[in-house]
Amino acid sequence: LVLQKTTAEVARAMNSAASVDVKTTLGTDITFGVQGRRARTDDGDFKAPGKGGNLPCGEVFLSPALATASGTIVFDGSLTLEKTLTISEPVKVTIAKGFITEIEGGKEAQKLKAHVEKAETKPFEMAKRGELAKKEAEDYAKNARNIGEFGIGLNPKAKIVGNVLEDEKVLGTVHFAVGSNYDQDALALIHSDGIVKDPTVAIDGKPLMKEGKLVL
Repeated sequence: LVLQKTTAEVARAMNSAASVDVKTTLGTDITFGVQGRRARTDDGDFKAPGKGGNLPCGEVFLSPALATASGTIVFDGSLTLEKTLTISEPVKVTIAKGFITEIEGGKEAQKLKAHVEKAETKPFEMAKRGELAKKEAEDYAKNARNIGEFGIGLNPKAKIVGNVLEDEKVLGTVHFAVGSNYDQDALALIHSDGIVKDPTVAIDGKPLMKEGKLVL
């Protein structure tokens, strides 16, 4: 019940907002718009017919408004590519107008870069085989660099273990996904989650989290 109350409060705050800022001491400093976007909750309450989710529960997430994200994200928790990797050296991602322009760091950064580049070229191979129309292929390729999700972990018992379904729920973290979004207006072949630890989050300038601690 406490988790359900917290997720509802965070979702309410995000649904009434126009913009979100996220910063960390490691260098994350990103702003994005959320107007017209609806926050979704995974609170573990699956009692209603047809309702479902994944476990452990405990997150609020949404698709940033298209072409609004600009700044820097430094992933330092885990990163999901073909499988989930725990990060040994922070992965610095530079974003302009909603899209990644640069990926820097160690071996995990190189793996993310290769993952994105593959998602940029594969749609055109699919188009050649008739599996995608040319315009679809162009959109899928472009959106391989899209920032498709922002989420806030709210489960105090979850830990970063190298499994995205638990990692993204950890209280004191946020996550961003590279690629496809949930609102279906930016489709890609990938949706790769990266975890950011101990963030400071402000919604329309009002603090929501300070260095990983909720200040609702």
